Amino acid sequence: MLHKVLNIAESDINDLSDNDIKVLSPSQFPPVLKVKSTEGYLPELSEVGTTVRISPSLHADSLQILVDDEDLKPGMPPAIYQYVLTGFGAEKFAVDQRGYLYLNDPDIDADSDSSTYQLHVQAREVDTEPIRSSEPISITIHIIDVNDNPPTFASPIFSANVSASDPRERTVIQ
Repeated sequence: MLHKVLNIAESDINDLSDNDIKVLSPSQFPPVLKVKSTEGYLPELSEVGTTVRISPSLHADSLQILVDDEDLKPGMPPAIYQYVLTGFGAEKFAVDQRGYLYLNDPDIDADSDSSTYQLHVQAREVDTEPIRSSEPISITIHIIDVNDNPPTFASPIFSANVSASDPRERTVIQ
């Protein structure tokens, strides 16, 4: 918190008293981030700009990071925040000005080395002195596998004869 101390001397004939007055910056409180869920889901092969969801369902709400700023009073213009992402996979995602977490990489794949990303998100106020930042929050993003690698066979047609009297648990084609 930025403050300045102004010393004022009062005199009443022979009495002198010192009073300290603190002048506070209008920006006293850092922003605080809030989310419905710290787990997010995104199908692999999603297009850039696809929002991360709060559950694996395609009908689930998008994961939105809300900023609570106690410095903003009714009638004041809204503050502008820059979202800073760090952690494993931070370059694959971004946050828009409405707080929605979205895909920023065209090559997201659940079949790669990792299908889970751990992001740390922080909001920084833009154009304020001093610059105020929220405490970071952690969000885990799970990439949902889709059937993009169907099985391949050596031949388009296979034939096998199986009789009802054959024993169970027997290999028919290998």
